[in-house]
Amino acid sequence: MLVPGLLWAGAAGPAAPAPEYAVKAQFLVEILPYVQWRPEPPAGARPFVIGVFGRSPFGAYLNDYVRGRTVRRQPIQVRYGDRIQDLAGCDVVFICRSESSGLGAALAWARGRRVLTVADDERAIRQGVMLCFLMDGQFVRLFASPEAAAAEGLVFSSQLLRIARMPGASRSAP
Repeated sequence: MLVPGLLWAGAAGPAAPAPEYAVKAQFLVEILPYVQWRPEPPAGARPFVIGVFGRSPFGAYLNDYVRGRTVRRQPIQVRYGDRIQDLAGCDVVFICRSESSGLGAALAWARGRRVLTVADDERAIRQGVMLCFLMDGQFVRLFASPEAAAAEGLVFSSQLLRIARMPGASRSAP
């Protein structure tokens, strides 16, 4: 089950909050078992690939966090690309803020590819990204668009939807 504490940027300890992108990297990996790709690819047939499009804000956090981890018995790999086309074959694409001006083109490229799109720019959820991590004080909040996911054959589990906010669902939603 997803742990709501993963949303807390202060998870590193009482003295110092964890860096924002350490929390976002962990959360990006931890939500993967709560997303279903339809039809599911054969388990273990190939690596599960997370693509990072643009200037990565993660530093070493994402690479460090995926080391030795699997999802559906597939080892997780991270691939970086300055062009969205460099990320063909990825299962997930995190669209960096550096690419916010090209967000529409990135989402158009992802259409029909069964790619989970993730960002951390509040405009992204309004433009059709499936998951968005937004800072709210010391917390990282998850926003989800199950409709955008369903349009691409992806389904979010009820556990993921229980902790996620929906666009427009509350005053603090983007």
